Amino acid sequence: MRFARMTSAVILVGGTFAASCGIPTNRSPQVEAFPDDLLQELPPTTATPTAQPESDTSALSLYFHDRNDQLVRVRRVQAPAINEALQLLVAGPTEEEQLQYLPALILSRLSSNLNPRVSRIDDDRTAYITVADEADFRNDPNRRLGAAELVCTALQYRLVDGVYIEDSQGIIPLTDLEAVPISGPTNATAYENCQPQALAPTTTSSTVARTG
Repeated sequence: MRFARMTSAVILVGGTFAASCGIPTNRSPQVEAFPDDLLQELPPTTATPTAQPESDTSALSLYFHDRNDQLVRVRRVQAPAINEALQLLVAGPTEEEQLQYLPALILSRLSSNLNPRVSRIDDDRTAYITVADEADFRNDPNRRLGAAELVCTALQYRLVDGVYIEDSQGIIPLTDLEAVPISGPTNATAYENCQPQALAPTTTSSTVARTG
């Protein structure tokens, strides 16, 4: 009986000491509640964004033009990071893609040394695409067409709502399809919501000469 009383006293004292020192006396798991802002997508500030297209993360549309300067869209199986997508634009359509859309010849209106890349994306989802000075995109007669390819491709990414194109001199002035100067970031409305020319893919065994 005396031993039982001593044991009870030890348990009582031990419990009182643990509580007074802030040590939890139960062993149930504790779940930490994170602030809501930590659970949301943080504004992008890195130089190399890696966002994926919002509508379909397994495919990406690349925008080119046909010989009549009509916008054409081709689908690629894999959706790369945004800067890789811009490099794919410069590389132009594959021979297979050209064959699929015969007799309409499709090609890129971007210079091979343009080297476009997204240098940053602001909190308001405006992307800045930097191009190489050597390409002289600022004075390119195909600038309107090339800008449409860059802008429409970039706008597929969920972090991009508008686009500026710039070189070392600063932001390059752009115009819409009606040659009207664009004020502010360029979006899809400047290019008829990036609606491509309705071209039905064809199957043929003909060959197409590569475009330079």
